[in-house]
Amino acid sequence: MRKSKIVAIGNVKIGGDSPVSIQTMIKSRSQEYNKILREIFRLKENGCQIVRIAYKDSSESGFLKKIIEASPLPLEADVHFDASLASSALEMGISALRINPGNISKDRLKKIVSAAKNRAVPIRVGANIGSLPAKYMLKHGPVKGMVELVKEYVGYLEKTRFRDIIISLKADSVIDTYAANLSISRFFEYPLHLGVTATGSGISSLVKSSIGIGSLLIQGIGDTIRVSLTDSALKEVEAAKEILSALGLRKSGIEIISCPGCGRARIDILRVAQSVKKELSKITTDKYLKCAVMGCEVNGPGEARSADIGVAGGNKCAILFKKGRMERKIKEQDILSVLISETKNIIRVI
Repeated sequence: MRKSKIVAIGNVKIGGDSPVSIQTMIKSRSQEYNKILREIFRLKENGCQIVRIAYKDSSESGFLKKIIEASPLPLEADVHFDASLASSALEMGISALRINPGNISKDRLKKIVSAAKNRAVPIRVGANIGSLPAKYMLKHGPVKGMVELVKEYVGYLEKTRFRDIIISLKADSVIDTYAANLSISRFFEYPLHLGVTATGSGISSLVKSSIGIGSLLIQGIGDTIRVSLTDSALKEVEAAKEILSALGLRKSGIEIISCPGCGRARIDILRVAQSVKKELSKITTDKYLKCAVMGCEVNGPGEARSADIGVAGGNKCAILFKKGRMERKIKEQDILSVLISETKNIIRVI
């Protein structure tokens, strides 16, 4: 189990014994600041803890400042090419910086590092395969190229005695992302931000992110995650929560398990499970509980009994289990309403 140095982004601690945090990125231009702020509030309600926002050029500074001042979550400015934008973001009160070592050279960092140190603002050294300089690619290949670039960059920061560092290495290849992060984790104790880049949309994107991020987290590697999807930021947060929940790393919210269904089921398990998932996902709580929706008598009673609340299907009915005890028989049409009601009752008394 890798134990990393603790670095704080605003009020969110990353590394050490801190829970793996969830972050996403705003996909609107900063000129739409009212829309962005509404989205950030929704993201917070849905479990996001850190938000990254692009800072493309100086014309956006006034809008970015308004967002920083009103945001309920700590913001990380995403800066490329122009080092002066990083200094500008620091002056506006940004909580963290993401600097791309592929397009901002080390010799342009001195002023940024000094200002970040004075404000106790961390810097994420975020390498991406799409902006890896050609000389690193040609000499080392994609994985070692990203690792060597980050090692040089972090080494420079350390020479200036700057230690509030976060590291990320992302590729569109799951294998390359895995190998690069596994390698860099052996060189430094700084927190690692995990993610697979350019995964696309739909089920393939979820599979890539789940494997790429999950394969590292299961080894204790990784301190904060961003699931990159060609979809809304809310969908990214939802996917991140599911990854953490599947690995037992999410300590809050409702985890829903359900069987895939088969010819033994005498209730419409697909409809029931989907309805339960849809409705229970609307309930936000900082407590954790597991809900099981099972279709028949084979594995159903065991799974439902091991959950906080669950049902095992019968013939147009289901048996309700609560905290390991068999409670009562309920009609198929009542499964959804009973599970919602009982779940809310459990949350109130936990």
